[in-house]
Amino acid sequence: MEAGEVFDDLVATLHTLEIGEGDVVLLKGDLTEVGLLAKTPKASRELIFNALWSVLGGEEKGTLITSSFTDPFYTWNLTDFVFDEKSPSKGGGAITKYFLEHPHSFRSKHPTNSFVAIGKHAKLLVEGHDENSRP
Repeated sequence: MEAGEVFDDLVATLHTLEIGEGDVVLLKGDLTEVGLLAKTPKASRELIFNALWSVLGGEEKGTLITSSFTDPFYTWNLTDFVFDEKSPSKGGGAITKYFLEHPHSFRSKHPTNSFVAIGKHAKLLVEGHDENSRP
């Protein structure tokens, strides 16, 4: 199947799920379960996100959010690690990596259970979620 056909199938599937322009979508899952939709894993990931942005109306209208959890800090295993927006996520996979590397992403400040979002409501969704918040 050609990339254009795969893109069209993804868009049709998202519409079947009643996802549309301006929606906020929480992405969870593993892209390896989807498989290669293009020639490379990176091209497959970009194809999926391009289909999502197409249906959501782009970053100006839609919003995507996912978890970007880090290792917990146990009192008996304290280190000099300081959490910030670029701290690596534990086990987030390709979805989280895409979000963390995106130039317009916003990440919550919760040191172990942070979320990262892109799009119209991204900043609103993550602001105020910090070390004083419940996970």
